[in-house]
Amino acid sequence: MGSPSARIRLALLVTAALTAGCLVPAPRHDNASGVGTVRAESPIAAQRYAEMLAELHPKVSAILPGSLDRDTELWVQTTLRRFAHEDHREDAMGFTVLARDLTPGRIHLRDNTAYPEWYLTHELVHALMGPTWGTLPGVLAEGLCDWIAAEVNPSYQPVIHTHRLLHSSMFFGGMSYEVDFTHPDTRRKTRSNIWYAYSGEPAELGPEEVIGLDRWSFHSKARVPVSYYGLGFVVVSRMMERITLEDLHEMCTDAENLGLTVIPTEWILAAAGIGESDDWARAGESLLGVDEVHEINRLLPVVFQELSIRAFADLYGDMDPLEFLHQVNPKLSLADGTHVPLSSIRGVRHALLDIWPSAPIGTWSAMR
Repeated sequence: MGSPSARIRLALLVTAALTAGCLVPAPRHDNASGVGTVRAESPIAAQRYAEMLAELHPKVSAILPGSLDRDTELWVQTTLRRFAHEDHREDAMGFTVLARDLTPGRIHLRDNTAYPEWYLTHELVHALMGPTWGTLPGVLAEGLCDWIAAEVNPSYQPVIHTHRLLHSSMFFGGMSYEVDFTHPDTRRKTRSNIWYAYSGEPAELGPEEVIGLDRWSFHSKARVPVSYYGLGFVVVSRMMERITLEDLHEMCTDAENLGLTVIPTEWILAAAGIGESDDWARAGESLLGVDEVHEINRLLPVVFQELSIRAFADLYGDMDPLEFLHQVNPKLSLADGTHVPLSSIRGVRHALLDIWPSAPIGTWSAMR
């Protein structure tokens, strides 16, 4: 039967072989950059992502306090997976392998995505985030990855802002818009807050409960709702309007020095300028600019068409739609003082000609 030590060694070897058998093999084509190795399923993809990695890696290292000085291995996969038996949901664009102590490892990225620089930058932040970030709540770690991605890739800012604003609004069941308009009879100008409600992913926890989760608890969920990523981005963005990345990093080290596993929620809310009486659902309004309005319209053109109907059909449904747009002239009022006439938003004028004064009420439940 052999000695106990020999049997133990054999058991370990068998376990290791079985574990290795569950891992997917590395993509066959590799390309080394100065900051790591890319493995992909075609030589063209390996070359493309190696160039991308060489450009983005030093930018992330430069902007992220407490970043690790390490090379990065990147696997670019058509089917995103680490183990043969797992399948990541279709809206997952990448992940970074983390050890139980949060030590970062290899990046996996889905090939042929619409915004590869965004997703690679996001995962690079995970991969380069040093141990001094250990007390950062999980949802804020995700928000920080997206915030840095927007800073490093400014051409993607409207896209990142818009996607995460919409994801955040799923958490709260809708999004509010400030609309200025003129009463045609009296010429009196009025501002109204319009709540565009829709069904999205139901939030299992309240915002402060989500913020209170450490990174391991956050990622131990079987499926993190995409709305949580939006919440994290909005909170981090508000913090970065008021403090610096260095300040946020110092909050992490201060919490660790106090023996805490996660930054206290009250510190985060104070840094984000969110008080007890504030409406969480309106927390991201400062991120909505002109470019974001048009990006929302590109993704979900029904929004501003329906908004026009819901807000004004009861009052002005007897008017000709073009007369309504000209005389009432409803305009989105943005946080920076900019106004966007609804008539200037692509497709709104044409749609109102077809559906005014009544339209089917849709939802955003399918938005990802």
